[in-house]
Amino acid sequence: LLAVLHLCVSAVAGYSHAYGAAAMSGTPTTEYNDDRAATRQLAENASPSAACTECSDEPNAYMVGKDLVCDEYPYAYTKLCKHNANWAKQKFCQRSCFANGAGYDGDVCCAAAPPAPTPRARQ
Repeated sequence: LLAVLHLCVSAVAGYSHAYGAAAMSGTPTTEYNDDRAATRQLAENASPSAACTECSDEPNAYMVGKDLVCDEYPYAYTKLCKHNANWAKQKFCQRSCFANGAGYDGDVCCAAAPPAPTPRARQ
């Protein structure tokens, strides 16, 4: 009986370590952070001649209806993006998924161009 109890406690401890507070709080997991680091390393180590794709950042209809934007939707990086067949087929939020370690198979997104300067109002 003690051996069974020990196994149960160990299993729960392992579950709470892997999926507990971080998963329940919405905080990205270690796996998510590792994916982001790998993506950054891939981008940093890519040679200038390496082919890259001009990636879009188009949200799906649900996101548009809820005023959600790709680069501020971390749920997508862990549950959608490359993890969801429909998202992978449509390549929703392609740039944000790639930048957050959840890019679609074969995608290597080019670095984003800096935003154009905002014209100043004349006085």
